[in-house]
Amino acid sequence: MSNWVEDSPTRAIIVYTILIASATWLVSTYILDENKINFYRAESVSYKAKVEVLEFEIERLRNENERYLNWLQESPSTLPYLTSRIDSLTSQNIRLLSARRPSLNNSYEKRESMRFAR
Repeated sequence: MSNWVEDSPTRAIIVYTILIASATWLVSTYILDENKINFYRAESVSYKAKVEVLEFEIERLRNENERYLNWLQESPSTLPYLTSRIDSLTSQNIRLLSARRPSLNNSYEKRESMRFAR
């Protein structure tokens, strides 16, 4: 039996090159890319943890701001107190005007009807 490599050296070199290239490709695809996937997966977990910490911090700051805003709204001569007072007086004024409006409309209608009756 003769040696296959000695009988066709060109074919042996080409087959050997294809074998090495495919083995290299498989190693890079399944081992190195898997490491990249694991790295990015771990990185995303760390980002999720950072986001959770930041969300907790945002909630704490909102509560603190709400407390300070309530404190300012209770202190006279501060802008939040004055704006809340203006809002309450405006709503009270609108409520009083809407309560008076039907009587104003009725008196207006009476004047108009008396004007056309003449």
